[in-house]
Amino acid sequence: MQESILTDIDQDVKERINYLVYKNRLRKEPITMQDLAVAYKYAKMNITVMEESKTSVLELLLLERYHDRICDMKIVELQNTLCHDGKRTLTQSEKQYAVRHTLSLA
Repeated sequence: MQESILTDIDQDVKERINYLVYKNRLRKEPITMQDLAVAYKYAKMNITVMEESKTSVLELLLLERYHDRICDMKIVELQNTLCHDGKRTLTQSEKQYAVRHTLSLA
């Protein structure tokens, strides 16, 4: 069976998926649904650790991790959009990201 390939992915998110799955940001092969599923697990874990540690945005900026966490949230959002199951609720970080993202579009 042919693995689905994701084409319209933001370059930063593609690099983050490649890093999470293959530890190679510059990998040129297309992103597959399987890649997204693996990256989702790591991204979700990163977001959970950030929430549980109560890491502030300032700390993330100082640690140069803010961009990575935003990409992690986009990966989670993409996975949830493509493989929606009505049982899962959004984490606090996902809700905050959705609000910021919506406000930035206004």
